[in-house]
Amino acid sequence: MSRYAGTAFTLAQMTNGRSMPWLRCEAEASLNDPSTHWPIPTPNGGSRQPLYRELVILNHRNEYLQSFALASQPIDGPTNAAQRATVRAALAAAAVLTDTDADDLPDAWEQDEFGGLAIVDGNTPTPSGLTAFMAYAIGHSPHTQTPNPGIQITQTATSLTLHSTRRLAQLPGVVWQLHTSRQLAHWTDWTGPGQPVVRPLFDGSGTAQITYDLSPTPTPDAMFRLMIKP
Repeated sequence: MSRYAGTAFTLAQMTNGRSMPWLRCEAEASLNDPSTHWPIPTPNGGSRQPLYRELVILNHRNEYLQSFALASQPIDGPTNAAQRATVRAALAAAAVLTDTDADDLPDAWEQDEFGGLAIVDGNTPTPSGLTAFMAYAIGHSPHTQTPNPGIQITQTATSLTLHSTRRLAQLPGVVWQLHTSRQLAHWTDWTGPGQPVVRPLFDGSGTAQITYDLSPTPTPDAMFRLMIKP
């Protein structure tokens, strides 16, 4: 985040649509700088204002994890490879979701949605008919009764596209596979002309829309399925 046209942002405005990990590199420290809303914790339990060009890493709850003063320890240029590696490792660590009870659900999500880790597991059905794991994977609330298949298909005279919603922060090992079949018995991996397009929704849900281009238009009897498994 940096100062924009002298506007002071609220915490809600700054965190809307943010996914994990989230970075902030300050342009300057001033009363209008959004960094003034996020004091950096100090070991003695107090806080301080961010430094000039300080990069801050937060978790999914916008809690402070680690920071780097890029003005004094830059990460660009051929002589700063070690510092780049340190920052890269910090980002990788911040992006890892933990599942201490090995139930295919991130601990933080279980805490946020159910208040504990022993309430549900990945196979627990939710009111919408999805398992808890599927509800998490596609960014669907585990408490709503509204069905959500997680897939939409758009077809024109010359194209066919498949859209699905994917949680940006994922557990290690979660696999997303698009398959195709004509007999519903033998499924093969879909091999399209390119990689799926990822478009973050920025709606506060921490999800992105994944679009698969299925062109050239398959034969009329072609069927598709999107498999999501831990």
